[in-house]
Amino acid sequence: MVAAQISYAAYLNTVAYDAAAEAASVASTANGTPALARLRAEQVLASLSGVRLGGIETNEVVLADGTATSVSVCLVSPLLMFGGVTVEQTAESFNEPR
Repeated sequence: MVAAQISYAAYLNTVAYDAAAEAASVASTANGTPALARLRAEQVLASLSGVRLGGIETNEVVLADGTATSVSVCLVSPLLMFGGVTVEQTAESFNEPR
């Protein structure tokens, strides 16, 4: 039972990263916005049942040669023996010229 829950938490970690990467990619386009990033992350996570979205945070990161968009996705999973397990992943994508 514990091994299954740990495996599920690892799976959620991967899904959270995928959602963050997809959202960062959308937000970094020339016409991308934080609202579009949130929508894309929610679309990626729509098939998960029983998982609560803890939050989506979008930030702009200043780099030497331009900017990038950073998106953090937080999920809370209702695991049986341990209570809610929080998984957070962050991904960045270089911004297109705006």
